[in-house]
Amino acid sequence: MTMLFATLIVLAGVPSTAPNDGRLELQAEEMQVETTALKWLELLDSDDWAGTYALTSAKFRRVNTQEIWAEASEAVRSEFGKTGKRELQSNQAPPTPEGYRVLAFRTHYSNREETELETITLVKEGSDWKVVGIFIE
Repeated sequence: MTMLFATLIVLAGVPSTAPNDGRLELQAEEMQVETTALKWLELLDSDDWAGTYALTSAKFRRVNTQEIWAEASEAVRSEFGKTGKRELQSNQAPPTPEGYRVLAFRTHYSNREETELETITLVKEGSDWKVVGIFIE
């Protein structure tokens, strides 16, 4: 009887499910952001300017037409060359009211000796992540 009572006390203190402290949601969000960014970069790598433009945020499209985006992208492509290996360096959520996610990739381009740092910023619009911008340094 004492053993049964002690077992019941121990089991009563064990939660039936693991506490949900937001880690699973954060991991799922990080994966969704990375998937979106990589899909966008794949379109960019294949010179699909219309496809990449379609996956940009409303804020991006307010200040850039598809034609302006295509011209700027072609100019960068001719300077940097084709994309080679790309490696994710970080996926961060800086403290911004907009809820931006910033991903950094180390990327090799055919016209460059050294790898370049690609930084892609995304924002959630509805249930989808959209690209706000890309910066290469």
